[in-house]
Amino acid sequence: MVVSGQPPKAKLDGGQTQQMIRHAVRKPWENAASIVEQGIQTIGLNGNTNMMMRSSGLTITSGLIKVPGCVLNGPKVIYTGNKSADLRFGSWNMINTKFNTSSSLNKWSYLLISLPQACDAFDQQGLAKVMQKLYQGLVRIGVNATAPLPGQRLQLQHPDDPALGPFLQRAAGALSLLFIILPEANVPLYQRIKNAP
Repeated sequence: MVVSGQPPKAKLDGGQTQQMIRHAVRKPWENAASIVEQGIQTIGLNGNTNMMMRSSGLTITSGLIKVPGCVLNGPKVIYTGNKSADLRFGSWNMINTKFNTSSSLNKWSYLLISLPQACDAFDQQGLAKVMQKLYQGLVRIGVNATAPLPGQRLQLQHPDDPALGPFLQRAAGALSLLFIILPEANVPLYQRIKNAP
């Protein structure tokens, strides 16, 4: 069993991994509420349950301290044409901005993986349109890219289907980049792809 918000000591299953990610990306006020409401209890410093604290008369309040802070100005990064990115709310808006030094992307394609119990994320025609838009976006920001090679669909029988390995090996030898579209947030399948040689 993994206590919510605490580090695990064993390998997590798919559901536990999703919960861990949800916990890690919480908003600051959610973290503050968690610390105030559960923090003292979690680390064993609750006067109601810690006999040593109660007998010594030691109490700890469940609050946060305030420290002064400031907002730093973002760096000015210059792109092609002496243009800088538009910085707003901590994010960089690079619409109509090209990289100063472009890279090349010559042989690339995409793979739609299907599993029996899951619906495909796209049909073949819809996916081709999405990849065409991605290609156009890459060119717009200054990547020297060629159009993607026609994509493929790979039907697996289960996440551990051995048919995936040889396919990825062939793609690694022939392509600079392979976009892989999964049918669902399938952690074991994702791990296989991520750790493929």
